[in-house]
Amino acid sequence: THRVHWLLAKGRISRDASGKPLHMTGIAMDITERKQAEAARHAMAHGERLRALGEMASGIAHDLNQSLALITGYSDMVRQELSQGVPEVGRVREMIDITARAALEGGKALRGLLSFVRTQDLIAEIERINVAEALADIARVTAPRWRDHAQAAGRPITLEVEADEGSWINGSPAELREAIANLIFNSVDALPQGGTIRLRGCRLGEHVAIEVSDTGCGMPPEVAARAFDPFFTTKGEQGTGLGLAQVLAIVEKHGGTIDIDTAPNRGTTFRMQFPRASVPVATGSVEPVEKALVPESKRSVRVLIVEDEEQLARMARIVLGQHGHEVVVTASGEEAIERLQTERFDLVISDLGLGPGKNGWDVASEVRDRWPSTRFVLVTGWGAAIDPKEAAQRGVHEVIAKPYRIADLRLVADRVAERLNNE
Repeated sequence: THRVHWLLAKGRISRDASGKPLHMTGIAMDITERKQAEAARHAMAHGERLRALGEMASGIAHDLNQSLALITGYSDMVRQELSQGVPEVGRVREMIDITARAALEGGKALRGLLSFVRTQDLIAEIERINVAEALADIARVTAPRWRDHAQAAGRPITLEVEADEGSWINGSPAELREAIANLIFNSVDALPQGGTIRLRGCRLGEHVAIEVSDTGCGMPPEVAARAFDPFFTTKGEQGTGLGLAQVLAIVEKHGGTIDIDTAPNRGTTFRMQFPRASVPVATGSVEPVEKALVPESKRSVRVLIVEDEEQLARMARIVLGQHGHEVVVTASGEEAIERLQTERFDLVISDLGLGPGKNGWDVASEVRDRWPSTRFVLVTGWGAAIDPKEAAQRGVHEVIAKPYRIADLRLVADRVAERLNNE
């Protein structure tokens, strides 16, 4: 059998007059065991992330089903209302508002999952995070583990969330979600008879503290002292010993600290502290922002829509047409390139998946190489899973995640118009 060995060599190469290497004097070390250990650690860390991903995916699927139930239910109610002789406009407006909110909430849940999938390296994207909102989201997506599975096992668990308004930190939402989810899963394991888990966020001077506490069995001092050591676990073959080690890595990458307050039969509290971020200034609703961004005398722009879903393409054409822009719709990447070869467009808005043939990435690359003055926007249900830096390198100026509001399309076209006005 063949085996691969890794050698680390250090030395000095002797060369002849022409520069050809003759021999090397130095030392060589066999680092095969170290390389194998690194590979094993990487594989186990990947498995731990997949476990957390599976737990959150089931919670997100539950929320998405709730959103879809609202959308279908209220859509049926709107149809019934409109079939009446004189529909009540206020009631119809309320039903439509609920349907729209449900769609956006479903999209928000999926974007959280997709951003978790995309994030392979810690702190992929830094944002200002509202801790109160983040804790509420994490409680919701982890519910299958702490609520449903525990209830089915006859050990009911309740989860309470308490957070000070105005508690903001800078960091990666996906990684913060992963860290807190790991702590929640750890608390679930510490509640074999059921109990309570509490998530708490509060301001402490120039810091924000996030606590995950439980009423479980607690840890003896010797276990607590090693809780964050890689590969240390008290769960036997069920555990990898990487969950809390990953939490520590995430917290430290965010410039924070984490402490444990625990004792046998007294429960456990994990307390994280992060530098506090400034509270963002409220910008109001979409409409005032839109009016501030776009002057009244904006010019019309020529927009090419590349979308193989007929109803979405029709909606985009109507929305942008109502705003005074000239819109052409194509259903494939090949058709889009043909139109670009014969007509001038200021903006291309393309879906990512376009059926067989060229996809959105292919169209973006051609637009970048052949029509560099044309702005390219990618609209896709995979928006949160796309790295903005990679997208920019491939010719995409902006990514809009589905589901989106019609105001998002209008703002994109109006920004192009404003830029043309200023040229």
